Amino acid sequence: MTLTGSVGMGLVWGWLLVLIWRDVPGKRPLRHFLASLLATVLITALFIWLTDWIHWLVFAGTAVFAFMLHLAWRTRLRNEAERI
Repeated sequence: MTLTGSVGMGLVWGWLLVLIWRDVPGKRPLRHFLASLLATVLITALFIWLTDWIHWLVFAGTAVFAFMLHLAWRTRLRNEAERI
C-alpha cells in the first residue's frame, strides 16, 4: 500500500513541478526556484522520515518520470500551437 502511495505522490509531484516551472512569472525566477526546491527537499525529508529508502526511490523515480512526460507533452502542444 505504501508503495502505491509513493508512486501516486511521485506522479503528482513531478506533474506539479512542471506547472510551477513553466508558468512562473519572469519577475522572480530565483525565488520560485528556491521555493520549489525547498518544497521538494521537505517532501523528500518526509519520505525518508516516514518510510525507507525503497519508497523514496520509487517516489523520486516516478516524480522524474512524470516531470519528463509532462514537459514533453507541453512542449509538443506548444510546438503544434505555433505551427497553426
